Amino acid sequence: MLCILLSSFAIAQTDVNLLLEQIEQKNKDLLSLEADFVQVTTNEAFPEPIEQSGHLYAMRPKFLRWDFQIPMVQSYYTDGNTITVWNEQNNQALISDNMNDANDAFDVLTDFSNAQKKYTISIKKESETDYLLSVTPKEGMAFEQLEVTMDKTELLITKLVVNSKDTGTVSLSFSNVKRNSVTDKGLFSFVPPEGAEVIRP
Repeated sequence: MLCILLSSFAIAQTDVNLLLEQIEQKNKDLLSLEADFVQVTTNEAFPEPIEQSGHLYAMRPKFLRWDFQIPMVQSYYTDGNTITVWNEQNNQALISDNMNDANDAFDVLTDFSNAQKKYTISIKKESETDYLLSVTPKEGMAFEQLEVTMDKTELLITKLVVNSKDTGTVSLSFSNVKRNSVTDKGLFSFVPPEGAEVIRP
């Protein structure tokens, strides 16, 4: 979601604070975004990595929608209170009140300037076009380590790599990112059609 080549020496924490201030300033008027995404999941339980792709919508304060299109059509809707997973092929909707992971995802994608409240952040690498940030949760979360690639020009996240002992490694790459293109909150609401199976765990 700046252009000097750096050496491999550690970067001072004050530089991280400066970067986060720049991110906050750049994105202070960010109300929504959308992007294409490619997700690659690597896990010891899988014989080979699983690749999925689709389109993402996000709107403040806590609205998220993930439309997976390849290889299987499936959508995730979140409004900050509930998360709905809709599988049209199975005519099945899974509705849950467990929003922890979804809220964490929203904060990382749209409000990264405040991430230091939850994470320890350091600049791992810098190129002419991107920052690579190392992000470690301060308290127990669903993942142990997160790497964030951030575009220097727009200061928006272009890639996330999540490492978790439970799910393995999940890599999310974003492209065609658009700022403030989403204005309709109806995009984030889903009402299961009549006859659909509704599961509430």
